Amino acid sequence: MVFYTHDFLGKPALVVGERCSQHNQGSTLLWGSCYPDAPRVFVSQDELAAMWGKGERKWLFAQDTNQPKAEQLLAGRLYPVESIADKALWTDRPLR
Repeated sequence: MVFYTHDFLGKPALVVGERCSQHNQGSTLLWGSCYPDAPRVFVSQDELAAMWGKGERKWLFAQDTNQPKAEQLLAGRLYPVESIADKALWTDRPLR
């Protein structure tokens, strides 16, 4: 899952997962995240849940395999924006 703050075009994305972990299989960011000087772009599920709905608007993008995980983690706090094929985009508050 990829998580963005309100100004997601000007700020780096945060990826939900563990930094430099075997559990992030398939992520192209995994290998680079193992370097000590790598930027901190991974947040845990607990960190995401704690910041979701607070401060500036948040966005969450997930492909089909991660959508149930997002829906379970942020149950009742996801607002659908768009769904195309196997991808979904949510925000943390109503758009209007």
